[in-house]
Amino acid sequence: HEVRITQGGKIHGWVEFALKFFEENEEKALVLHTLPAKGKGNFNMNEKKEIGAAADNEEPQARQSPRREIDEVKKEERRREKLSPSTATIPRLISVVEIIKREYLGAMNAKRTPDLLGLYQYNEIGSLEDCVEEKEKEKEKEKEVSEADRMEMIAKALAGTENVMMKRSAYMKITLCRKELSNMKSREVTAQAPLKRKLSKSAKVRLKKRSR
Repeated sequence: HEVRITQGGKIHGWVEFALKFFEENEEKALVLHTLPAKGKGNFNMNEKKEIGAAADNEEPQARQSPRREIDEVKKEERRREKLSPSTATIPRLISVVEIIKREYLGAMNAKRTPDLLGLYQYNEIGSLEDCVEEKEKEKEKEKEVSEADRMEMIAKALAGTENVMMKRSAYMKITLCRKELSNMKSREVTAQAPLKRKLSKSAKVRLKKRSR
């Protein structure tokens, strides 16, 4: 399942959805990303479900993430107004993920589950232009280009008459899962070890009794 993080959505909405998702799915992964929505800009992706955007007018609940942390995220977003949405939303994505991981550990403590490890995390960073270029290359392969046309394209590129300043718009995808994902190891991703629960003495005693 994939969730698109936006600047307008409510953080507690995404956190609530993620906690419910992991409660119901032990094997499935949840991907949170800053990619544009389907049909926006030059990049067209499969339709993603956006959680939290419809809750813009809702009042934040008292039991959710700290207000100070949310305010800091919003201040950082205002500094990044000149960046593309997919890039400017990356700090918000990271904050959402960190809150999800902490809240997940808290839920584990509340349920007194025997599991000690939190969520596995896998990070991917890319540019929207690379995604578009890949699609353009596929289209070019389908077209037959004559040798004369190819030489003309090379000559123009060397002359610099059609060169334009390249602008890259970064995006980020973060995959969370209760289980370690072996298929992510072969990809260009960075993995973060899951957080560990800090058990009290009484909790450790209960855990030992259960393991007997």
